[in-house]
Amino acid sequence: MKKIHLDAYGEHNNAMKQDMRERLIGLDRKYETYTNIINCIQISIIVFAATSTFIQASSETMQITQFIFFNKCEKSSLFIIIF
Repeated sequence: MKKIHLDAYGEHNNAMKQDMRERLIGLDRKYETYTNIINCIQISIIVFAATSTFIQASSETMQITQFIFFNKCEKSSLFIIIF
């Protein structure tokens, strides 16, 4: 009788482990997706900052005229970029 209970507990534990592995795989995929999104945002910020710095540094040499760029955001706040 004890052998049957031990086997049942073993099967139950194995089923729980398999379920947890499947859940961990799902969480790993979500984490990977979020990590990729964050990496893209960070790279975009770095590229924008480098481009802005390059334009500002070369504006005196290349005689770039000053202009103002307005961009309306979803929350209706206003971004102003001056070059």
